[in-house]
Amino acid sequence: MCRRPRVPILPAVREEATWWLNTAAGDIAGARAMLDTGHPNLCAFHAQQAAEKSLKALLAARGKVHRGHACVDLLEILRGDGVAVPADLETTARRLDLHYVLSGYPNGLGGDRTRYYDEAIARECVEQADR
Repeated sequence: MCRRPRVPILPAVREEATWWLNTAAGDIAGARAMLDTGHPNLCAFHAQQAAEKSLKALLAARGKVHRGHACVDLLEILRGDGVAVPADLETTARRLDLHYVLSGYPNGLGGDRTRYYDEAIARECVEQADR
């Protein structure tokens, strides 16, 4: 397989990637705080956001931008750019993407979100986002 030459990351690109990573770190910290304070649906939402923003950081470091929110789509773009994406990471992305709307929006599940989320689901989301 043909390998792409390594291209140095421009300072502006590196800075944007750092913004995304810092924001992702805030989201995973927020997810853990929501888990610790008994808000599992918000924990799940912030875990998905942390994963999404981490992937956007990687895209930004490669000079790419994507406006969507699905981790699955972000992985597809990275794969198209020559990044090897393990199949189990795609499965993790699919699981987290389910929580973007369902956990974050009051009408996502058609009722009180707290009925559909518990500590076990929230903890699983944090573990997935940490991958």
